[in-house]
Amino acid sequence: MRKDALPVMVVVTVLLCVVAVRLVLAFGIEQSDESDVLFYSVRTYGEGETLFRFYPVSGENAAIYHDPDGLRFKVSPDGRIAFDTESGLWLLTPDDNYETPINLGDQIGLRGTPLGWSHDGQYLALVTEQQDESLMLYIWDGQRAFNITPQTGEWKPTFYRIDWSYDGRLAIQVFSPYSAPEESPSEIYLWDGNGTTSLSQNPHGDDIDPIWNTDNELAFLSERDAKYRLLVWDGVSYQDNAPDVNSFTEIAAEATGYFSSPSWTSTGQIAFGIPAPGGQYTQIYLWDGEVATNISQNPDAHNGGQTWSSDGYWAFVTYFSPEQLIFVRDRDNNTVLETGGQYTPAWSSGSTLAFCYQPRSGNRDWILSIWSEAGLFEIVHSDEIYAMWQSGQETVCSSG
Repeated sequence: MRKDALPVMVVVTVLLCVVAVRLVLAFGIEQSDESDVLFYSVRTYGEGETLFRFYPVSGENAAIYHDPDGLRFKVSPDGRIAFDTESGLWLLTPDDNYETPINLGDQIGLRGTPLGWSHDGQYLALVTEQQDESLMLYIWDGQRAFNITPQTGEWKPTFYRIDWSYDGRLAIQVFSPYSAPEESPSEIYLWDGNGTTSLSQNPHGDDIDPIWNTDNELAFLSERDAKYRLLVWDGVSYQDNAPDVNSFTEIAAEATGYFSSPSWTSTGQIAFGIPAPGGQYTQIYLWDGEVATNISQNPDAHNGGQTWSSDGYWAFVTYFSPEQLIFVRDRDNNTVLETGGQYTPAWSSGSTLAFCYQPRSGNRDWILSIWSEAGLFEIVHSDEIYAMWQSGQETVCSSG
């Protein structure tokens, strides 16, 4: 497979990126200790999609692959890029500076879409679509691909959401969004390296938003007795070769609901959303083990998408609100940035934040920007953008 010649629109995009890079250099992001790499793909309608590599330290920005139809990619911690196109499943590696795509689909004998790499880069999860539009889930271990698809009974899963633990286990949310909930309720499964079993063990209610912390504890939302409950599994308690349901801990039992999607702070505390009294504007709360405290303190908007950097900064966005904004707070919860932003942003391994924004008037292109203590800088704007740090966090700029 050969790279296609970059079309004129992509060349224009590269020039826009060069302008952004000059701004970065002028304002000194290269003086930070940031060593992470940002990979992002830019889709221009009618012109295909181009994959870029951007170094915040040096400002180097390079187009490394173009596909005339589009691509979906995931990057591993060691910089390997798995991506699929209409022509197959491919792998780019830093060994040859991403020059030659490797036909991974031919190697493992199947087509698939990459969902995400494990934290150590040993495993890649990917899905393949069947003739009945259901999806099979596979793990590639660098040598072979093997089927770990959960056994869901009569209904067929058409969507997966995954999260890798830091010890190499995979939490798998399985659901079919176009079916009635009572026909195919979302369920969470666990692949532990040997087999796949139900983790949530709640076949008649929705189980959603699984997320591990660095201590390999798993938080998720679970609909039980007609209420969405925020549960935490300690990651070590088993019964009959499955997670022990009796070991699940419920967080803030009287306050949580459908909008209480959990996340973990850099210090291992759990944060989640709670609707304000009267059902107004969801706020973000932090649980200290006994009490939930409102840390968003933004009563005029819905707040969510909270995510933490490794050194204590955190960010969140407003949604379904009069203004679409992103807030960045420091370690003392002081606001250091308030600007237009949408969707969950992505922190690098240090404290550089990548995020998306689409103005409501004028040019309706999506804008990908980065923020650090050195300042705020636009990287590129286009019809659609997907960005992922090599260390793992990702953000999406898309109206679809």
